[in-house]
Amino acid sequence: MKFLIYLIALVVVLVISYFVKKNRSGKWTELSARRGWQWIGDAKPRIDERLASGPFGTGSNKDDEYVMHGIFDGLDVLSGIYSYQTGFGRSRTTYSLRYVATMGPQTPTLQLIKGGWWVNRKKATITFPDPEFNKRWNITGDEGFVRAVITPQVAGFLMGLDKNCGFLLENGLLTAWIRGGTGKVDEDGLNWACRQLTSFINIIPENVKAAFPQGFPRPDGSGPAPLPGTPAPAVATAPNTPSLGAGGHHDGVSGADAPPRR
Repeated sequence: MKFLIYLIALVVVLVISYFVKKNRSGKWTELSARRGWQWIGDAKPRIDERLASGPFGTGSNKDDEYVMHGIFDGLDVLSGIYSYQTGFGRSRTTYSLRYVATMGPQTPTLQLIKGGWWVNRKKATITFPDPEFNKRWNITGDEGFVRAVITPQVAGFLMGLDKNCGFLLENGLLTAWIRGGTGKVDEDGLNWACRQLTSFINIIPENVKAAFPQGFPRPDGSGPAPLPGTPAPAVATAPNTPSLGAGGHHDGVSGADAPPRR
Protein backbone atom coordinates (compact mmCIF):
# COMPACT_ATOMS: atom_id res chain seq x y z
CA MET A 1 0.00 0.00 0.00
CA LYS A 2 2.78 2.43 0.92
CA PHE A 3 4.52 1.67 -2.37
CA LEU A 4 1.34 2.52 -4.28
CA ILE A 5 0.99 5.82 -2.40
CA TYR A 6 4.63 6.72 -3.16
CA LEU A 7 4.10 5.80 -6.81
CA ILE A 8 0.99 7.95 -7.11
CA ALA A 9 2.77 10.85 -5.38
CA LEU A 10 5.70 10.53 -7.78
CA VAL A 11 3.41 10.54 -10.80
CA VAL A 12 1.61 13.64 -9.50
CA VAL A 13 4.91 15.45 -8.96
CA LEU A 14 6.13 14.53 -12.44
CA VAL A 15 2.90 15.68 -14.07
CA ILE A 16 2.94 18.98 -12.20
CA SER A 17 6.61 19.52 -13.05
CA TYR A 18 5.89 18.83 -16.71
CA PHE A 19 3.12 21.41 -16.95
CA VAL A 20 5.05 24.00 -14.92
CA LYS A 21 8.02 23.65 -17.25
CA LYS A 22 5.81 23.72 -20.33
CA ASN A 23 4.19 26.93 -19.11
CA ARG A 24 7.55 28.54 -18.34
CA SER A 25 8.98 27.49 -21.69
CA GLY A 26 6.02 29.10 -23.43
CA LYS A 27 6.56 32.36 -21.56
CA TRP A 28 10.31 32.31 -22.29
CA THR A 29 9.54 31.65 -25.96
CA GLU A 30 7.27 34.70 -26.04
CA LEU A 31 9.92 36.80 -24.30
CA SER A 32 12.58 35.63 -26.76
CA ALA A 33 10.38 36.54 -29.71
CA ARG A 34 9.67 39.99 -28.28
CA ARG A 35 13.40 40.63 -27.84
CA GLY A 36 14.17 39.33 -31.31
CA TRP A 37 16.11 36.43 -29.76
CA GLN A 38 16.12 32.80 -30.79
CA TRP A 39 14.60 30.23 -28.42
CA ILE A 40 16.70 27.06 -28.25
CA GLY A 41 15.09 25.36 -25.26
CA ASP A 42 16.84 22.44 -23.57
CA ALA A 43 20.41 21.90 -24.76
CA LYS A 44 20.81 18.96 -22.32
CA PRO A 45 23.62 20.01 -21.85
CA ARG A 46 25.98 21.88 -24.17
CA ILE A 47 27.73 24.69 -22.31
CA ASP A 48 29.68 22.26 -20.10
CA GLU A 49 31.03 20.51 -23.20
CA ARG A 50 32.85 23.74 -23.99
CA LEU A 51 33.80 24.79 -20.46
CA ALA A 52 35.74 22.54 -18.10
CA SER A 53 36.28 24.94 -15.18
CA GLY A 54 34.12 26.40 -12.45
CA PRO A 55 30.67 24.93 -11.90
CA PHE A 56 30.62 23.63 -15.47
CA GLY A 57 33.36 21.10 -14.73
CA THR A 58 31.99 19.46 -11.62
CA GLY A 59 29.09 17.37 -10.38
CA SER A 60 26.69 15.02 -12.14
CA ASN A 61 23.18 15.04 -13.62
CA LYS A 62 24.04 18.20 -15.51
CA ASP A 63 21.32 20.06 -17.34
CA ASP A 64 21.19 23.10 -19.60
CA GLU A 65 17.67 24.50 -19.94
CA TYR A 66 15.72 27.55 -21.11
CA VAL A 67 18.52 28.39 -23.53
CA MET A 68 18.26 31.52 -25.69
CA HIS A 69 20.50 33.14 -28.26
CA GLY A 70 20.44 36.82 -29.21
CA ILE A 71 22.16 40.18 -29.31
CA PHE A 72 22.81 42.25 -26.19
CA ASP A 73 24.93 45.41 -26.26
CA GLY A 74 26.06 44.41 -29.72
CA LEU A 75 27.33 41.03 -28.48
CA ASP A 76 26.20 37.67 -29.77
CA VAL A 77 25.25 35.98 -26.48
CA LEU A 78 23.93 32.62 -25.35
CA SER A 79 22.05 32.39 -22.05
CA GLY A 80 20.46 29.53 -20.16
CA ILE A 81 19.85 27.94 -16.77
CA TYR A 82 22.56 25.42 -15.93
CA SER A 83 22.23 22.94 -13.07
CA TYR A 84 24.23 20.07 -11.61
CA GLN A 85 24.29 17.89 -8.51
CA THR A 86 26.95 16.97 -5.97
CA GLY A 87 26.99 14.33 -3.24
CA PHE A 88 24.99 11.13 -2.91
CA GLY A 89 21.78 10.00 -1.27
CA ARG A 90 20.45 12.35 1.36
CA SER A 91 23.53 14.56 1.05
CA ARG A 92 22.86 15.18 -2.64
CA THR A 93 22.63 18.90 -3.41
CA THR A 94 21.42 20.60 -6.59
CA TYR A 95 22.97 23.88 -7.72
CA SER A 96 21.63 26.11 -10.45
CA LEU A 97 22.77 29.32 -12.11
CA ARG A 98 21.90 31.71 -14.91
CA TYR A 99 24.80 31.99 -17.35
CA VAL A 100 25.52 34.32 -20.26
CA ALA A 101 28.36 33.61 -22.70
CA THR A 102 29.86 35.32 -25.73
CA MET A 103 32.83 34.43 -27.91
CA GLY A 104 36.21 36.04 -27.41
CA PRO A 105 39.88 35.36 -28.10
CA GLN A 106 41.75 32.26 -26.97
CA THR A 107 43.16 33.51 -23.68
CA PRO A 108 44.72 31.62 -20.78
CA THR A 109 42.09 30.40 -18.33
CA LEU A 110 40.83 32.87 -15.73
CA GLN A 111 38.16 31.92 -13.21
CA LEU A 112 36.62 34.30 -10.67
CA ILE A 113 34.00 33.11 -8.18
CA LYS A 114 32.37 35.31 -5.55
CA GLY A 115 31.33 33.88 -2.21
CA GLY A 116 31.98 30.49 -0.66
CA TRP A 117 29.27 28.56 -2.46
CA TRP A 118 31.69 26.88 -4.89
CA VAL A 119 35.46 26.51 -4.65
CA ASN A 120 37.66 24.11 -6.58
CA ARG A 121 39.89 22.87 -3.75
CA LYS A 122 42.19 21.13 -6.23
CA LYS A 123 43.40 24.43 -7.70
CA ALA A 124 45.58 26.92 -5.88
CA THR A 125 43.85 30.24 -5.23
CA ILE A 126 45.74 33.33 -6.43
CA THR A 127 45.81 35.91 -3.66
CA PHE A 128 46.16 39.69 -3.67
CA PRO A 129 47.34 42.24 -1.06
CA ASP A 130 43.77 43.08 0.03
CA PRO A 131 42.64 40.38 2.52
CA GLU A 132 38.98 41.41 2.15
CA PHE A 133 39.20 40.89 -1.62
CA ASN A 134 40.75 37.46 -1.08
CA LYS A 135 37.93 36.62 1.34
CA ARG A 136 35.19 37.53 -1.11
CA TRP A 137 36.71 36.24 -4.35
CA ASN A 138 38.20 32.86 -5.22
CA ILE A 139 40.46 33.36 -8.25
CA THR A 140 42.31 30.64 -10.17
CA GLY A 141 43.93 30.26 -13.57
CA ASP A 142 47.14 31.28 -15.29
CA GLU A 143 48.78 33.51 -12.66
CA GLY A 144 50.49 35.89 -15.08
CA PHE A 145 47.26 36.44 -16.99
CA VAL A 146 45.23 36.73 -13.79
CA ARG A 147 47.48 39.46 -12.38
CA ALA A 148 47.43 41.35 -15.68
CA VAL A 149 43.62 41.38 -15.68
CA ILE A 150 42.93 42.04 -11.98
CA THR A 151 44.05 45.65 -11.68
CA PRO A 152 42.88 47.83 -8.76
CA GLN A 153 40.08 49.13 -11.01
CA VAL A 154 38.92 45.61 -11.86
CA ALA A 155 39.16 44.58 -8.21
CA GLY A 156 37.00 47.57 -7.26
CA PHE A 157 34.41 46.55 -9.84
CA LEU A 158 34.33 43.00 -8.47
CA MET A 159 33.99 44.19 -4.88
CA GLY A 160 30.96 46.23 -5.91
CA LEU A 161 29.01 43.15 -7.03
CA ASP A 162 26.53 42.09 -4.36
CA LYS A 163 25.42 38.68 -5.60
CA ASN A 164 27.06 35.26 -5.63
CA CYS A 165 28.35 35.20 -9.15
CA GLY A 166 31.35 34.38 -11.28
CA PHE A 167 33.26 34.95 -14.50
CA LEU A 168 35.18 32.52 -16.66
CA LEU A 169 37.52 33.09 -19.59
CA GLU A 170 38.20 29.73 -21.16
CA ASN A 171 38.37 28.04 -24.55
CA GLY A 172 37.44 31.16 -26.50
CA LEU A 173 34.38 31.98 -24.40
CA LEU A 174 33.73 34.86 -22.01
CA THR A 175 31.11 33.70 -19.51
CA ALA A 176 29.34 35.29 -16.55
CA TRP A 177 26.89 33.63 -14.20
CA ILE A 178 24.68 34.35 -11.22
CA ARG A 179 23.92 31.65 -8.68
CA GLY A 180 20.35 30.57 -8.11
CA GLY A 181 18.84 30.81 -11.58
CA THR A 182 15.52 29.03 -12.09
CA GLY A 183 13.20 28.46 -14.99
CA LYS A 184 10.88 31.19 -13.73
CA VAL A 185 10.56 33.95 -16.32
CA ASP A 186 12.72 36.82 -15.09
CA GLU A 187 13.69 39.33 -17.76
CA ASP A 188 15.27 41.66 -15.21
CA GLY A 189 17.51 38.81 -14.01
CA LEU A 190 18.43 37.98 -17.60
CA ASN A 191 19.34 41.60 -18.29
CA TRP A 192 21.31 41.78 -15.03
CA ALA A 193 23.39 38.75 -16.03
CA CYS A 194 23.95 40.13 -19.54
CA ARG A 195 24.98 43.51 -18.18
CA GLN A 196 27.30 41.85 -15.70
CA LEU A 197 29.13 40.19 -18.59
CA THR A 198 29.34 43.32 -20.72
CA SER A 199 30.53 45.43 -17.78
CA PHE A 200 33.27 42.91 -17.00
CA ILE A 201 34.42 42.84 -20.63
CA ASN A 202 34.52 46.64 -20.73
CA ILE A 203 36.67 46.91 -17.61
CA ILE A 204 39.35 44.42 -18.74
CA PRO A 205 42.52 46.52 -19.19
CA GLU A 206 43.21 47.71 -22.73
CA ASN A 207 46.79 46.42 -22.65
CA VAL A 208 45.42 42.93 -22.00
CA LYS A 209 42.96 43.23 -24.88
CA ALA A 210 45.71 44.48 -27.18
CA ALA A 211 47.77 41.35 -26.50
CA PHE A 212 45.23 39.14 -28.30
CA PRO A 213 45.05 39.86 -32.03
CA GLN A 214 41.80 37.90 -32.39
CA GLY A 215 40.20 40.78 -30.52
CA PHE A 216 38.01 41.05 -27.44
CA PRO A 217 34.36 41.91 -28.16
CA ARG A 218 33.34 45.53 -27.61
CA PRO A 219 29.91 45.98 -26.01
CA ASP A 220 28.26 49.07 -27.48
CA GLY A 221 25.90 49.93 -24.62
CA SER A 222 22.68 49.25 -26.54
CA GLY A 223 21.20 47.14 -23.73
CA PRO A 224 19.34 48.42 -20.62
CA ALA A 225 20.98 50.89 -18.24
CA PRO A 226 24.29 49.73 -16.73
CA LEU A 227 24.57 48.30 -13.27
CA PRO A 228 25.24 50.87 -10.53
CA GLY A 229 28.96 51.52 -10.13
CA THR A 230 29.99 49.80 -13.35
CA PRO A 231 32.09 51.37 -16.10
CA ALA A 232 30.42 53.11 -19.03
CA PRO A 233 30.15 50.90 -22.11
CA ALA A 234 32.86 51.32 -24.72
CA VAL A 235 32.08 52.14 -28.33
CA ALA A 236 32.02 49.09 -30.56
CA THR A 237 35.15 49.11 -32.70
CA ALA A 238 36.07 45.45 -33.07
CA PRO A 239 35.33 43.54 -36.27
CA ASN A 240 32.24 41.33 -36.40
CA THR A 241 32.63 38.14 -34.40
CA PRO A 242 31.19 34.78 -35.48
CA SER A 243 27.73 33.94 -34.23
CA LEU A 244 27.11 31.64 -31.30
CA GLY A 245 23.81 30.52 -32.70
CA ALA A 246 21.81 30.90 -35.88
CA GLY A 247 23.86 31.24 -39.03
CA GLY A 248 27.19 31.32 -37.17
CA HIS A 249 30.12 28.97 -37.13
CA HIS A 250 32.73 28.30 -34.49
CA ASP A 251 34.95 25.27 -34.04
CA GLY A 252 32.88 23.25 -36.44
CA VAL A 253 29.50 24.03 -34.88
CA SER A 254 26.83 26.03 -36.65
CA GLY A 255 23.11 26.29 -37.13
CA ALA A 256 20.04 27.45 -35.28
CA ASP A 257 20.18 24.75 -32.63
CA ALA A 258 23.89 24.89 -31.87
CA PRO A 259 25.02 26.47 -28.63
CA PRO A 260 28.80 26.59 -28.12
CA ARG A 261 30.35 23.18 -27.73
CA ARG A 262 33.50 21.28 -28.61
